[in-house]
Amino acid sequence: MLGLASCGRSGSEQPVPQVVLARSLDAQKAAWAIDSTWDGASRSERLATEGAIVAYLRDYPKDPKSLEMKLKLGWVRLAQGRLREAQRLAEDPDIGDDGSIADSARILRAAVLRRQGQPLRALDLLRPLHGELVDPEDCDSWGRETVLAALAARHFTEAIDSMTAWRLATSDESLLRTESTVVQLLERVPRVPLERALVQLSVERSAPTAVAARRQGREWMYEALRERLASDALRSADPELARRLLREDSSHFHQADTGARLSRLAASGQNQNVSAGRKLGLLLELKSATSRRRASEMTAGVMRVLESSQDSKSVTFVSREAMTEELMDVDAALDELGRDGVSLVVAGLTREAAAIAAHYGAEHTLGVMLLIEPEQDLGSGVVFQMGISDADLARAWRTAPTAPMSGPQVTDQDPMCKSSQEQVILPPWSKEAKVDVLSSASAECTRRVIDAMGDRARSLSLWLGPDAASAADELPVSIAGIVGAEAWLADPGSESIRNWWRRFGRRPTWFEALGHDAALLAQSALSTLSDHPATSRNEVIAMRKEAIGALKRAKGELWTSRQRGFDANRRIERVIDRRKLADVEGFARGR
Repeated sequence: MLGLASCGRSGSEQPVPQVVLARSLDAQKAAWAIDSTWDGASRSERLATEGAIVAYLRDYPKDPKSLEMKLKLGWVRLAQGRLREAQRLAEDPDIGDDGSIADSARILRAAVLRRQGQPLRALDLLRPLHGELVDPEDCDSWGRETVLAALAARHFTEAIDSMTAWRLATSDESLLRTESTVVQLLERVPRVPLERALVQLSVERSAPTAVAARRQGREWMYEALRERLASDALRSADPELARRLLREDSSHFHQADTGARLSRLAASGQNQNVSAGRKLGLLLELKSATSRRRASEMTAGVMRVLESSQDSKSVTFVSREAMTEELMDVDAALDELGRDGVSLVVAGLTREAAAIAAHYGAEHTLGVMLLIEPEQDLGSGVVFQMGISDADLARAWRTAPTAPMSGPQVTDQDPMCKSSQEQVILPPWSKEAKVDVLSSASAECTRRVIDAMGDRARSLSLWLGPDAASAADELPVSIAGIVGAEAWLADPGSESIRNWWRRFGRRPTWFEALGHDAALLAQSALSTLSDHPATSRNEVIAMRKEAIGALKRAKGELWTSRQRGFDANRRIERVIDRRKLADVEGFARGR
């Protein structure tokens, strides 16, 4: 989910908007009269300032405030439907390309483009302004126009992200109005992207943040989505959706009887047995900061595939949460996914849960795609390995044609990755004067080890594995380079990954890329299944077997491999590369 860094209520220290004053006292009084009426005004009140703005531009055409007034007149012309005049005012050559006036003009140009039926061009203008604006009025206009352009382009996930950002950008005085508008605009979003966004927020809201407004924004948007979906469940009498919503406290609804009505609706379908259909299940492990981050990233990658799908044979996903990596908790979440009607599951954000999910898949004839390999190769015909093993990373690092390495490797299985920061017991190599180290552990463990080493970390020549690479610009040490899948480290080639870069300004993280590839192959497989869900036990087993067979044959343009699907051993074949950090772009701060 997105958040603004520079507008409204983010809670951090903000740049100060540039104040432009008129040259004369008369001009300043006239400008003040317009500005005081304009700020926070309704549409009709702003339209009423037209005469005063026209008079100002006639009397003070060269005044420093005249550019602001031209843009205000542009918004008036826009509201009047006079799009060409609004466009001409937004493209005034005196505005230039830099500064807050130029940003305001871009928003106005985008608003014109949207009304001309060109929402994608409007988004191209608006996206670069994300987090760059300081003027409250510009922040509000940016948020509203970005949401409306995304809705017009049917980019529903981006629309929901932008709603969250818009609320965060809104000043306290306008907050209730923005919230009311967002609730109304959510009615334009179909159910599937609403459910995807709810899954994403359910993971993100448990992640810590130092910015109170961002935490409050996540909570508000989460509740707004639940309210919208609750209304949808009751209107369509959908017991399955009702049950999913009631996993949280049923009292968290604005209408007092909503929870009770959902409970009755959920109970009406309570006797449903395991089924199977065109559904992909996500097992979200939320025990630790590492598994929560990986779950959020995986879900983002999955959503990227499903939101951009044009396939008429729609594939949906559902998720279940495991708060621990214990057998009973993971098994219970997988049982719930079975009752939700999934035919394939993406799991394995930790080795412990990967092993449990692999055993479960073998016992229940359920295809399981694991993002991390379990400690033992279970040899089951239902398990598909998506990730890269620590051993393969180490082998590529140590046997590179140029300058092979011989130093130690840090993995998530090391004791120092399983203890708290205060209890980190450093290995002997941490005291050496100069040492090459490969961290194929999580980003969180890598940070913890570096912090525990203190000044001694300066002696490291540190190489980062795929997951640790997400901490590349946050570690207070020199990073030698990154070891990972060559296709993932390469410059973006496919249109889908270039679109990701354009939207987020960085390459996808490793688990975002794995989530994308898992969803792409699962979608290819599941779209071949019948659109009539299987309900009897024999039908369910048959459909799951069909899904497993289709997954073996599935092809797609992957982000983590030059290959297009699984090999004969149900693995993704990859070339593992070692690159200096200076040769790899896209590991940007603030993702």
